[in-house]
Amino acid sequence: MKILLPVLVIGLFLLYIFDVAFDDVDNLNQEMITHNLVIFFASFIFLGVLVWYKRKLKLKISIYIILAFIIADDIFDYMRGIDDLFLQIIIQDFFIIIWGAISGFFFVKYLYQKKSVSK
Repeated sequence: MKILLPVLVIGLFLLYIFDVAFDDVDNLNQEMITHNLVIFFASFIFLGVLVWYKRKLKLKISIYIILAFIIADDIFDYMRGIDDLFLQIIIQDFFIIIWGAISGFFFVKYLYQKKSVSK
């Protein structure tokens, strides 16, 4: 927990900085929160847990899976008439992918350390 909590707090702080820097992106509406959560948890599970920590999935396959989530979300937004594919969104999505992967790695590492201490 020593590393996981600072990673989450620093990530939220940097996401806030992205929100301030990119004035066009409104992160506090329901669509952007859902978009960010899908990307965060996809990278949390596929990159952080299954690739970096457990080594059960290849990096290339997990990146394709996350890319499929992002493309599906963009297609769904396009079908609803929301055109938000800007450079700012791409930079923010890349940051959320990295943040989710690092958080997933440290979360599983924390769980295994807690499990080994309790035995």
